[in-house]
Amino acid sequence: MRRGEVILGLRYHPDERGELVSRVVGVEPMRVICSPEHPLVGKRVSKRHLANAKWVGFPAVRGRESFGRLLERLLAPIGVDDVKITLIDSLTAQKRLVQAGFGLALVPESSVRDELKLGSLKELEIPAMRASIPVALIHRRNGYLNPAARALIALMSEKSLRLGERGSAG
Repeated sequence: MRRGEVILGLRYHPDERGELVSRVVGVEPMRVICSPEHPLVGKRVSKRHLANAKWVGFPAVRGRESFGRLLERLLAPIGVDDVKITLIDSLTAQKRLVQAGFGLALVPESSVRDELKLGSLKELEIPAMRASIPVALIHRRNGYLNPAARALIALMSEKSLRLGERGSAG
């Protein structure tokens, strides 16, 4: 985006840097996932379970919102502040480690929709960890916007994306 190779982009969380225009156009639910064989599948998950669990997640980025910061923020109010998080900077690698039984992860629903449907990953229902993240449309502040880009911006400003809705074209 900053190099001018693309006109528009979608990203999680708005980017407030001056050279970009960023507007939230939707939200995506986050899901806590585990392997199908994980001992917590089908159980009522308690604080004790979460405190003893291993997690994989993105690093918490200083000074701005990130997946890693969201995980920390969701665990803190339920009293889980000394959790073991293995930092993995790849969503695909996180999913594969979770599938292999390494631990739990908090991921965007659209990134695991197929695995959940196939049963290669399971979702843990943890009410205290329900969250969604904003999806932002971005473009360069002084970049050229062709008519198609302007039309798409207008359309996306009118209609909110709901990437996590089950059954949506997402």
